[in-house]
Amino acid sequence: MQRLKILEPSEQRVVIRRWGLDHSPPLTRAEIAQQMAVSTEWVRQLEVSALAKLAHDSDVIDAYQHHR
Repeated sequence: MQRLKILEPSEQRVVIRRWGLDHSPPLTRAEIAQQMAVSTEWVRQLEVSALAKLAHDSDVIDAYQHHR
């Protein structure tokens, strides 16, 4: 989860909850939106933003390629 530090706190929350990185079951955008008291569209935008940032992080790319 160290790699998530490049993300804004709200982006981190979405990524962690969306993929269950906190050892909890992954949540839908609707479930995350309800927990965060925001719209599902806002959750989607945060998710897209976070993934774009992570996609440009060379450490994340290397880790992904190593685990494929």
